Amino acid sequence: RGRSYAIAGTVWDAFAEGPFTRCVVQAVQHDSLYRVSLPQAARVSRDGVFVLRGLSSGDYTLVARQGSSEGAVAQTHASIRDRHVEDARLIVGLPQPVTGEIVLENPPEGIDVTDWIPQLAPVALPEWWPRAEGKVAANRQFTIHGVSPARYRFELSGLPPGAYLKALRFGGQPLANSEIMVLPEAPVSGLRAVIGFDGATVHGKVRLLDSSENAQSVQTRVFLMPQQSPTGFQLPKTTETTPDGSFSLGSVAPGSYPLYALPATTSLQIFDPAVQAALGRYARQVDLDPNETVNAEIPLASQLR
Repeated sequence: RGRSYAIAGTVWDAFAEGPFTRCVVQAVQHDSLYRVSLPQAARVSRDGVFVLRGLSSGDYTLVARQGSSEGAVAQTHASIRDRHVEDARLIVGLPQPVTGEIVLENPPEGIDVTDWIPQLAPVALPEWWPRAEGKVAANRQFTIHGVSPARYRFELSGLPPGAYLKALRFGGQPLANSEIMVLPEAPVSGLRAVIGFDGATVHGKVRLLDSSENAQSVQTRVFLMPQQSPTGFQLPKTTETTPDGSFSLGSVAPGSYPLYALPATTSLQIFDPAVQAALGRYARQVDLDPNETVNAEIPLASQLR
């Protein structure tokens, strides 16, 4: 077994100008898109000190969580390079608002944006981690309050069929992707989220390689993944199949995507590029034009472990 290391540090309350003790600190290890939430968590002592033990070499996001809430109150990065880390520091009490405007590109009539929910997903944390959420007013202005400093992916839920996040602009300039950085020094304002309404749709069916009765009853999840070097705002999409193996994915940004089908109970991490490479022979490539509907049949990748 390899050597293990520790990360030690402090949690500081910026408002009280003293140690912050009402939280636990959790480590999340990440390698590119592959992120693993570890069981290691440490309660902060009265003087704001924490120690996380039993960690391997690698890159981590440290998250301070208050009480039973899964939301982050502070985040920071730490890297273990064959030695202990002794000076990690998390600062609580510097949340910022994120404000902006929804821009509609060739919308249909009768669009009501007040049902839409702007969200910020922490980039360095697992997909299931809670998102910061806000509201959209009738004038298409939105606000997300109390966002801890970190890097986030901007998302919008509640969009109508065919609608998707097409572009994001900040400071008058288009962003390369949907990620924004929230800094402790100032709020994020003037964000412009452009919504397109010409999204594509993928219908299909999963083909089981084993025609036995047991194979037919396998619960299957379908993944539509961006290319390794995606263009625009292509985002992963996933859904479970119906009992007969059918599936449908809508509101997809036009572009090229590999499509995968895995058992719903698989332990494979599809966001890991190495796993995607191993699944290459099972993938079905789909090229989607605006407003296009594509039908695809894909094999179930049931032979990998």
